[in-house]
Amino acid sequence: MIIGTYRLQLNKGFTFYDTIENLDYFKELGVSHLPRGILVNQVNG
Repeated sequence: MIIGTYRLQLNKGFTFYDTIENLDYFKELGVSHLPRGILVNQVNG
């Protein structure tokens, strides 16, 4: 059952490894699911 979500926006300033390091914090907030944004490479130009 989904209790609460927190959408992750992964980028060079907040990576998948940062997410892992913050799992306890998300749990304290009551987050049960962490959907992430689509992983794509941005091309300028």
